[in-house]
Amino acid sequence: MLMLTLFFDFLIAKPFVFQSLIFQSISFGFIMSIFMVSMQVYGLKKIGIQRIMQEDLETTRKGKFRTKLNREEVINKLMTALGTSNMKMNDIENEVSWNTGITLKSWGEKIMIKLISKTDSEYEYEISSAPLLKTTLIDGGKNIQNVNHIESIFKNTNLK
Repeated sequence: MLMLTLFFDFLIAKPFVFQSLIFQSISFGFIMSIFMVSMQVYGLKKIGIQRIMQEDLETTRKGKFRTKLNREEVINKLMTALGTSNMKMNDIENEVSWNTGITLKSWGEKIMIKLISKTDSEYEYEISSAPLLKTTLIDGGKNIQNVNHIESIFKNTNLK
């Protein structure tokens, strides 16, 4: 937008004024900040978060769940519940991770489930969801949705 303004000023032979350039840059930044924050708040309210806390504004989200299911059963349940049509799953010794595809809401996310402890009858897993594009500043609550969805899949098998 700024370059377009400079181009049109050049076409009509308007002299370059540095103060005007600074004012336009600051104005554009302010308007974009208001727009992006509004979109983030709207996305969080849409998924049911009424009181927004600092942790809700972060793009990386973590959660935990406990279950009686072992690692293979967790993977099978995830594959059944989520489907694997637009996901690439990586299976490492104590964790499983996959990347979601690009959607209108995001450039994709990396979701990881890691086994953090196990006893004779229960397993505890940690979930993390983060944007694939590291420069993502807002996600509209997409990573919160990912973690909540996975927690809800294992809700009936929780030991809490």
